[in-house]
Amino acid sequence: MFASSYAKVSLYIPPGNYLFAATQTTLLFPASTKQLRVYGADQSLTVLLWAHEDHFINFAADAPRVRTFEHLTIRSVSTSKSENFAIIMNGCKDCTFRHLTFTESQEYLSGGMNLQELENCIFEDLSFYLTHEMLTLAKGTNVWIQRCSFKNRHSLYGPSLQFVGGMNNLFITENVFTKSRYGIYFQDYPPNGPYAGVVVSSCVMDGCQSGIDIEVPAIVSISNTQIRNYSFGIHIFSTGTPGESVITLSNCILSTSVLVAKGVIIDATQVQVSMTNMIIQNNNLALQFFNFDRVSLIGCTLLNNRRNADVSAIKPWLFSSCTCVGTPMVASNFGTGVVQA
Repeated sequence: MFASSYAKVSLYIPPGNYLFAATQTTLLFPASTKQLRVYGADQSLTVLLWAHEDHFINFAADAPRVRTFEHLTIRSVSTSKSENFAIIMNGCKDCTFRHLTFTESQEYLSGGMNLQELENCIFEDLSFYLTHEMLTLAKGTNVWIQRCSFKNRHSLYGPSLQFVGGMNNLFITENVFTKSRYGIYFQDYPPNGPYAGVVVSSCVMDGCQSGIDIEVPAIVSISNTQIRNYSFGIHIFSTGTPGESVITLSNCILSTSVLVAKGVIIDATQVQVSMTNMIIQNNNLALQFFNFDRVSLIGCTLLNNRRNADVSAIKPWLFSSCTCVGTPMVASNFGTGVVQA
């Protein structure tokens, strides 16, 4: 679609609706192009209409690694279910995605972005209203995802934000997730490596079938986050070879109106989970522990749950300075080695 011999290129798209009907739009650049900026006048003014059944923008292997996309809307107007992404990239360094909207006119399973090999990237003030995977990232270092909106039509679709292994120093802050199969899904993919230095803070999830899924091994901190109206609030589990994992949950509120809901589920060996100042309320089962290395609850409140805990594993876990309201700390299987204070 586009080529230039300049080291820095800016592609401005003025106000208007632009229909791209080709099978695929590929941005091609010679090796001399080092930086690229593609931007519109405003999300409400510059709209790129995506009518084909393939990926909309597919960067060639020799594309510039420094890229900025701003002030655009990409809308799928496809006529059949394609399950393709609007933008796919491999090799993003110092990339910025800001003030972008990804949407679709009908439920045709259109996706947002699928990016791999990221370094020093920012995703800021993005809006997704899609039924397919909205933002999928794999293998990244120093990545910020902040003030974005992920909205779906139904909790059967999703996930909203998916990671496929190998993320280090990942910061997910002040994002809103509405109606998806998964709000955030950390998928274990051994070839890409584990998760380390992952921070989720000040996010809100409402109506997601599963709020946050963490497939270990991983080092993840979740704080000041609200998860509402879920079937599963936070799910920590392993499907492959386990590894040393540390999950820290603090100052979060898990509240649901779903009758069969579970608050925090842990089913992974070699994992240590600490919960501090958590509020877990209105669940069928607040806590379910199958496998773990060590779990601690300090200063937590369990409020009006049908059952507060089901602990199948014979492992030590700490329950200290916590409050149970509406239901005492009695479980169908309380486990052994429990320390209460």
